[in-house]
Amino acid sequence: MNEPKLIAVDGPLRGRLFPLGAGERFMGRGPDNDIVLPDSSASRRHCSVTQQPDGTFVIRDLESHNGTFVNGLPVSERQLTASDEIRICRSRFVFELEASDAGESMLHVQEGDDSSGTIVRLRRDGSLYLRPEEVLGMPAGQARAARAFRTLLNISGVTHGSQGLRELASQILAALFESVPGERGAVLLSRGAMDDTPLVFGWMRDGGRAADVAISRTVLERVRREGMALLSNSGSLSVLAVPLSHRNAPIGVLYLESADPRVRFDEDNLQLATAAGFIASRALADALEFERLRTENVQLRAESEARHEMVGESAAAHELYRLISRVSAADSTVLVTGETGTGKELVARALHRNSARARGPFVAINCAALPENLLESELFGHEKGAFTGAHAMKRGKIEVACGGTLFLDEIGEMAPGLQSRLLRVLQEREFERVGGTAALKANVRVIAATNRDLAERIRAGAFREDLFYRLNVIAILVPPLRDRHEDIAPLARHFIERFRRRAATPVRDISPEALACLVQYHWPGNIRELENTIERTLVLGSTPLILPEDLPENVLDSAAPALPAGGFQRSLQDQKRQMVLAALRETAGSFTEAARKLGIHPNSLHRLIRNLGIRAEIDRALA
Repeated sequence: MNEPKLIAVDGPLRGRLFPLGAGERFMGRGPDNDIVLPDSSASRRHCSVTQQPDGTFVIRDLESHNGTFVNGLPVSERQLTASDEIRICRSRFVFELEASDAGESMLHVQEGDDSSGTIVRLRRDGSLYLRPEEVLGMPAGQARAARAFRTLLNISGVTHGSQGLRELASQILAALFESVPGERGAVLLSRGAMDDTPLVFGWMRDGGRAADVAISRTVLERVRREGMALLSNSGSLSVLAVPLSHRNAPIGVLYLESADPRVRFDEDNLQLATAAGFIASRALADALEFERLRTENVQLRAESEARHEMVGESAAAHELYRLISRVSAADSTVLVTGETGTGKELVARALHRNSARARGPFVAINCAALPENLLESELFGHEKGAFTGAHAMKRGKIEVACGGTLFLDEIGEMAPGLQSRLLRVLQEREFERVGGTAALKANVRVIAATNRDLAERIRAGAFREDLFYRLNVIAILVPPLRDRHEDIAPLARHFIERFRRRAATPVRDISPEALACLVQYHWPGNIRELENTIERTLVLGSTPLILPEDLPENVLDSAAPALPAGGFQRSLQDQKRQMVLAALRETAGSFTEAARKLGIHPNSLHRLIRNLGIRAEIDRALA
């Protein structure tokens, strides 16, 4: 029998199960939803899940502010399949289609004390059931031993099957309850070093949904810390907790409990549970790693599918691409910072292109390019007659960008008067045209960029602190080119290919010597300076390869130590020296004629002479 449901595995609803029947189920912040999300970042009516006539289920995003994600990817509408992971802001759900005896439990960890009552401890590899000859040699309890070995055999079979983490954990618990009394159990697995919140999978003996079980944090921490299985009979509660580890590293805890005072775990139960944990640890570790790799694969696929116009293969560039992929799906305001020429607008365009607003307009405005009064009119628009020369109503950039993205470049240069008006746009999502009184809706995502230190501007009283916090919801720092040396070569060749298609030029590539100069240079103007440098060399170049002498003087001066000085290079330099001297002698010292004879531009000849260090030698030869 099918019992489709959503299981909250993370967020404010964690541990709750929501059955999905016929019709449409709405999810959102508003109280009128079928599933109410107690999360201010969720939209009032965020998304819906609907059962189709053929029995399948479809999830639809209802134009939410921060998007709906399935398996890490933003969706507008998608058919759900079993075990799909749905993320809505801070909440994470798993879609379960088929009924199962095991479900995601409503377990939680509470502070507690296990100091009272009977406590028995056992090493994780100390179970007698891991030494069958000792158990079978005991005349008493052979029937019980046979039942225990059958349980371990079943667990061993389960762990060799191909299944998901949730199913594996549930089947291990189900097999264990064939021989161990108790009401409920759980497998708690570590998410990793960066997240101490465990993954929890629970099982009820009667096959029903797991009840709300309070697991003592003291017990868990003690078992994980000591690596010892623990049996505790305290008051009306009997507890078994067994460490799970793989390659000498803890991965979680196997937990069983009974709240029935007539049912008490004994040392034989501890022996069996310890052996079960020892056998199951390897399979649980493999399943946990598989889940991690699947999640990572989803993230990498999302990154690879993110569209952008940026070029670079360095670690810094890939980290930037990953951040763009993650941030694009949200509708939050973004502040892009970085030095001049690093490509902040390209980042903004990539965020827009990969967002739910991609079909809307991308509207950019440079806040430093216009005086305050003109910038106000450009940004907010104006009504007819609002000021001298306002002969007709004009829509501003905010209005033009409706449904899309507004990019505010050089936001640090915005005048204080306009900052207060922009703050209202971000807070209230509305504005008025200059000279108008009607409030207009600002349905835009704002991305701002600056090369200024806004914290310093705030201290100087030139930038509003409250506006900074509204803009800096998500911050993206674009690294300078000097920190991305691996990207200089692909960027240079990208610009060569772009510019040679625009103009007739013999240049097709760059020589290793010239490339070494580019890598050595510190690029204060970043990618924009590199782009201008390549364009200049293509305009003036006369050979298929860009040579060091084709590069600007500032690049050569800074990169002189990078030029190789090996025997082969010295031979080339000597040959160039002889050719330059011979050409100048033949042309009676005319640099223009000598350059023509050598087939290079006169400016290139002067740079070559300076790079070879032969100015004094030429003066003596021509004296």
